[in-house]
Amino acid sequence: MQAFNPNVVFAVERGGPFIADAITYGDAQLTSRIARVPKPTKDFGWGKTTEKMIDDMEAMIKSDPAREWRFAFTDVYFSGGSYNTFQGMIERIARKYPNCRFQGFWMREQVGFEIAAGDAGPVLRVPKDPGLRNVTNSSAPVPFVIGDDADRILQALESGAPDLEAIASEPIYIFDSSGAVQRVIQPKPGEKTRDLVLRILNGGT
Repeated sequence: MQAFNPNVVFAVERGGPFIADAITYGDAQLTSRIARVPKPTKDFGWGKTTEKMIDDMEAMIKSDPAREWRFAFTDVYFSGGSYNTFQGMIERIARKYPNCRFQGFWMREQVGFEIAAGDAGPVLRVPKDPGLRNVTNSSAPVPFVIGDDADRILQALESGAPDLEAIASEPIYIFDSSGAVQRVIQPKPGEKTRDLVLRILNGGT
């Protein structure tokens, strides 16, 4: 990401912003360029979401047409659905603006959930570029998955908490493949759980 040095990093909730934060960790300049895109909904689906991103990119490009604008995209590659949607959008705008550069950064788990998700239908196993010189895709295979405790979140909401601050500093539980807890890592004083995960992923102790 640092080498690509994008002008904007588009990160679609929920996995996208986490990947963007992990990649840009410790780089205040890059972190400030992350554009958090709301998760598509029934009323505002992927079609409208990608159109909004295209509109935002075109507005920047048209503000300085001679500039080589660089746009990055982050997400977790799981069943291939969002990846394929991203590629369609990227190919469309990349063909229109060949002087600009576009790069996707995708995290892929190697625990087995991606394969299980693929059993439901045909998926793109290995991310491929659309064959354009100004488009690149980088995938990062990781030997773990990250999840939240949905029951704990629902309990906090049902207790009348106005937000999730009540559980924002929970410890991290590391499980093995059999589901047994191998380690519990407590956040430092004042540290949020999300920040703890990002710190560990970037070599912190």
